Amino acid sequence: GVPGVQLIGTVDVNANLRAAPDQSADLLAYDMPAGTTVTVVGRTDWWYQVTFDGRTGWIYRPLVTINSGPIPSLPRVQPAVAVAAR
Repeated sequence: GVPGVQLIGTVDVNANLRAAPDQSADLLAYDMPAGTTVTVVGRTDWWYQVTFDGRTGWIYRPLVTINSGPIPSLPRVQPAVAVAAR
């Protein structure tokens, strides 16, 4: 990916914004409604790193549709702490 690239995405179904790319990570925003717009700033294999309402966190990739730009241009992010794949 390209450092600094940001894409606009839409949450497809109600989703949680998490502090890390893991289902058990702390919640930053609970039950974001379908149709919510987020700015996607990074990715792992299964998660998008997004900014929403002044917070940066993670949403499971299948729950977000990218509205602009090619996904491969998003930077790959290495979380600070390794987490088990879910």
